Amino acid sequence: MSNAAISKRLGNPNDEFYTLPETVEGELKHYSAFLRGKRIYLPADGPESAFVEYFRERFDALGILSCTATQYAPGGIGRKTVITATGATVEPLQGDGDFRSAECQGILAASDCVITNPPFSIFRDFLFSTLEAGKDFVFLGNILGLTYSAVFDAFHAGRFRLGYSTGSQTFLRPDGSRQALRGIRWFTSFAVSPSRPPLRPAATFDASRYPVFDRFPAVRFVRTVRDIPADYPEALAVPFTVFDFDLTGWEVLGRVGEPRTVNGKRVFQRAIIRRLHK
Repeated sequence: MSNAAISKRLGNPNDEFYTLPETVEGELKHYSAFLRGKRIYLPADGPESAFVEYFRERFDALGILSCTATQYAPGGIGRKTVITATGATVEPLQGDGDFRSAECQGILAASDCVITNPPFSIFRDFLFSTLEAGKDFVFLGNILGLTYSAVFDAFHAGRFRLGYSTGSQTFLRPDGSRQALRGIRWFTSFAVSPSRPPLRPAATFDASRYPVFDRFPAVRFVRTVRDIPADYPEALAVPFTVFDFDLTGWEVLGRVGEPRTVNGKRVFQRAIIRRLHK
């Protein structure tokens, strides 16, 4: 995607969901040990952001070195908020604050860790910009982000993992209203180890209930995680919410390729798992 297209989407109010303070605190409280001594960058946050508030209030307690936030201003001049041990200052950026700009990339390069709730439609761009820079991160996004091939490949390779909080989250919209969204997850490069329930299927396999993919006859389609059969030893295509579970005893083989059709009908992207043989 071009920088111009990214900038256009960054300025789309329909893509803006502001994180509530309780959402930020509920997740970031688990990262205190990881953040100590770090330079934090918040690349999609103004001075009123819940992320900025979190680090301003806990700067000394967390032991971070600095925290810098940048806010995008479509067609204008963005703002930079700098939090240090002596307080917070707000100043104009030289440009509009597009996170892909040389100015913001320079801030990224001088940071250790990136934390934010990026616009959902360009989650991939934030993710890969951060991965390419070799920075740690904690991002809020949608589980459907894993449906993108490159994102899933990075996840499968262990370059990042799911954080602690799962399920629906409530966000503040630009008009002041609140909206609950399903499928929200935290994604992080830090070696966190949330306690997850083990995947213990209870369904019984029946070939009529688990059709194969037209192009991949060795893979069975599973509609929901609840429908995963306990007695089938081969490859199963399951929803990405399976990663909310402890997959000890299972192996992740990848994701379904194209064309992903079952009985001629296109189905939603899925991860492929298989029970490890005892």
